[in-house]
Amino acid sequence: MNSSLSVFERFIARLTGPMHVRFIVQPAMAILLGIRDGIHDARERRRPFLWNLCTRPERRKEELKMALERLAIPLIIAVFLDAVVQYILFRNVRAWGAVVVGTTLMGFPYLIAREISNRVASRIGRPAEIRPDPY
Repeated sequence: MNSSLSVFERFIARLTGPMHVRFIVQPAMAILLGIRDGIHDARERRRPFLWNLCTRPERRKEELKMALERLAIPLIIAVFLDAVVQYILFRNVRAWGAVVVGTTLMGFPYLIAREISNRVASRIGRPAEIRPDPY
């Protein structure tokens, strides 16, 4: 394929080219990792991840570091797989394209799943409200 294709054309080629199943497998893995980490956060009574990032700037660096530690290997694999696909399809690799696509496939599903699972697990894990007996 021609390396002068537009960003949109390159993205469509990735969707229909070899290894297109990764557009399902990688987000699914990210969702599973996000659920695992969200439940872990809820057990430790931590506030939801995205909420902490937005509302507590003093903890932002620590939260991002912890998330990157947990996602480092899946992110590296996602970026590497996109670079391989680029090479197969276009015979050249655009590093930023691989980083953007790989991070998008893993990052957004992970963040959303972690946030939702933390909120659900926090609600389920709360003890029932004790109400006085009416009699």
